[in-house]
Order: sequence, then structure tokens, then C-alpha cells
Amino acid sequence: MNIKKLSNYFFASLIALSLTTLNPKAEVVQNETNLNEIQTIEVEINSIENSELIKSSIINNIETIDINEIDLAKTTVNIDTIDTTVLGDHIVNASINIQSNPSSLTLINTSQSLQLNIKVVDTIAPVVKATQDSIVITKDSEFNPWDYLEFTYDNSAIYPDVTIDSTVDTTTPGDYEIKIIAKDKSLNTTEVVVPVKVNNTYVDISNVEYNGDDIQYMLDLINEQRAANGLHAFELGDDLAQQAVAIRAQEALGNVSHTRPNGSHYKTVFDELGVSYSNHPLEILTYAGSSVQDKLNWWMNSSGHRSILMDANATKIAIANASGMWCALVY
Repeated sequence: MNIKKLSNYFFASLIALSLTTLNPKAEVVQNETNLNEIQTIEVEINSIENSELIKSSIINNIETIDINEIDLAKTTVNIDTIDTTVLGDHIVNASINIQSNPSSLTLINTSQSLQLNIKVVDTIAPVVKATQDSIVITKDSEFNPWDYLEFTYDNSAIYPDVTIDSTVDTTTPGDYEIKIIAKDKSLNTTEVVVPVKVNNTYVDISNVEYNGDDIQYMLDLINEQRAANGLHAFELGDDLAQQAVAIRAQEALGNVSHTRPNGSHYKTVFDELGVSYSNHPLEILTYAGSSVQDKLNWWMNSSGHRSILMDANATKIAIANASGMWCALVY
């Protein structure tokens, strides 16, 4: 008989095995079990479907006959049920039943029983999601870093230990950060750092729209116009840029001007919030029209505004709407 080891490639592409249950549950290994004597296969905690991994590991750990001699459809592997909620080593009984290919001249009908050590491990770090990618607050305002933790999750289904380190001093304007740290029972750790900027001035943007469907629609309309003129699409600004343009929209609502209420240039809003830009920001405003399309039409019918929206060197745009006052910063 031609004996050889089956490759991962052959198994994945050709062998069809069926998985059934021999016993209701695998035995959790005791200290006296010699794990060196049996094959160990690692699976993740709380994983639902491990049959393909286990079957391929069994096949690739034994020497068997030439693959051309096997009836792939009728060859089966049977193993015990595995409780993947419990970390550690689990002893399972397994068997492989190899059947010959109908076209083969060699009659094969062989079974092999064996024990496996299914080692349940946890190697995946928790997932951490902050409510914002960056935070802007005003000097002397209340600040609770826990307000910016949206959720954390671990594949073990046990809530990880979470701590938050904060360097924020709300009495002093400047750049700070919070660090959200999640650690699971297996000591897998995830850290998420969120920058925080403390500003001297405050503009209420709670009623300003700077994300959502209308903002995306305006971006799509602008990019359609740019595509029609053979230009690349704009990328929407990041969280800080969108907060900055929201401030400018709110400021322009009461004072339709490219000069800010404190007399400074409009681009200082980017500087104050730490928005990075390689192209000089260009601002456009409009209060005309009622729909998103109306706003864009007004901009496109004004040569100065149109030239900014069709700027071939700019790559990004930040867009906001404050009660009908639309503002965009192209950069």
C-alpha cells in the first residue's frame, strides 16, 4: 500500500467528513493524564463550530493510504461533544473510518480509534469601542471619562475588567488623552487611546447637524459634480474636522461672515481643535434654499463657491448644517 501523510491542501479541497457525537460530553482531563501521549488540538473558548479544525488535525496527524484509494464521501470521523465554555484540556474519544474508492483495485475498510486532547484556550483580546474618536471640551466644564466608553466585549462572554486612565485637566486648556483598558480573564488586553482637547471658548453645537443622512447626501452630491468634471472624490472630514465645521456653522448662523465672532480667521477653528491639514482650508456658507439640493445648487451657481468645491488640489471636506445655515470647509 502507498502510505503517506495527507496535506492540508488535499483535506481542505477534497475530503468530505461527517462529525457525529459519541458521548454526551468530553472528559475534563485530570492531573494524572499524560498529555504527551495524545494529540493536542487547540480551539478558542466559546467557539461554536470546530469540526473542520478538529477533523483536519486528525487527518494530518496520521499516516494513511494514498488519497486516490479513499472514498471521500464515505470516510467519516466521529468525536465526543466538547464543552468549549471551559478553559483547559479536555480528553475526547474519536474514531476514523476510512472507506475505499469504488474505482480502486484495493479493498479498504479500516477504522482507527484514538483519544484527543482538545485544549480550550482564549487568545483573543477584548473589543473596546469609544463613543468618539476624539473629544473636545471647554475649560472648567464637567468631564467624566466613563461617559465616552460605548461598550466592551470579550469572546469568553464574561465582561472584561475595564479601567480608564485620564490625564485631562479641565482647568487648563491643552491637549490630553484618556486610555480605556480592557483585560479578560486570560489576561488578553486591549487599550484604546482617545485624544481630548480642552478649549478656552465654548460654542454650543448640540443642535448642529454634522453627521447623518443629510451630510452624507450633500457629500454625495458634491462628489457627483466633481466626478462630472473629472475630479477625484472628496473624503469627509474626521470627527475633529466635523466638530470644527459645526462650530463655524453655528457661529455663521448669527453672523453670516467668514470672520469669527471674536474677529479671528475662520481657519482658526481647525487650529483650536487640532485638525491637521496640508491644503489651506477654504470656507463656503449658504443660507439660501430649503433642500440639500437647493443649497448645492446655490453654491454651484456662484463662481467663487463653485471654484472651491471644484478645487483639484483639495482632498477633504467638512460639512455641517445649523438650522439651515450650511457651512463647508474644503481642504
